[in-house]
Amino acid sequence: MKKTLLLLFIFSSYILAAQNQLRFNHETKNDLNKRIAYKAKSISQSQIDCSDTTYLYCEDFESVSSPALPSDITTSSLETGYNVSVNSTNHQVSGFYTGNSNDANTVGFWPVTEHTQFAMTNDDACRPNGTTPNSNNNCDLSFEVLELPVLDFTNQNDVFLMFDYYHDKNYGGGDAYVEYKIGTGSWTNISGNLPEGDAWQEGIFSLSALNNTDSVSIRFVWSDDNKWATGFAIDNIVVGELKDNELSLQSINQFVQ
Repeated sequence: MKKTLLLLFIFSSYILAAQNQLRFNHETKNDLNKRIAYKAKSISQSQIDCSDTTYLYCEDFESVSSPALPSDITTSSLETGYNVSVNSTNHQVSGFYTGNSNDANTVGFWPVTEHTQFAMTNDDACRPNGTTPNSNNNCDLSFEVLELPVLDFTNQNDVFLMFDYYHDKNYGGGDAYVEYKIGTGSWTNISGNLPEGDAWQEGIFSLSALNNTDSVSIRFVWSDDNKWATGFAIDNIVVGELKDNELSLQSINQFVQ
């Protein structure tokens, strides 16, 4: 009898310990996710401060007059007759341009929610060579690129790319993703296809593979999939270290929505 009771006690203790370990692991994972989500929220539109000199790079698109981009950012498009309306005035652009939610929804099919001024490429608003598009005359936005200035990661460790984006992928729109390259090397996709949604989302991606590397280029790419589509918008781009010293995320390539 004593032996049986002892075995039952040992077995019960083992089960309780296992349950406690599972509960601990679950709570730890939840806590980690909450802290990552909190960190994503901490760089949201209302809190980003590009005067913070600790960032390796920061751009909120508030310092330029739309539709111009900041002078250190480049853009390209396959559409040579890319005309859009910004502030109720026609402009010819060469890919991404700046504007607000009213400019995004100027035709009435891309209701991007308010986010002050941001960068976008807008198939819905594009008027090829200034004319109304149709099935035989549609803008070719199948390879839209927004590229950041070349960055130097020398003596940089555990740097992350953080940004807000709007990507509803409506009306047959294609994919959006982020790439980097070192020097004149090949482009490497670091994000996969960004998740779609009818709201602004936030992304955080580790750039730890670029620790102590110079001549780093980063670009955002979007495609209209050779169809009539809506568009892709980007805001609040930050390259820098996460400031929460309690959280070690060096190995995480994390996307936070």
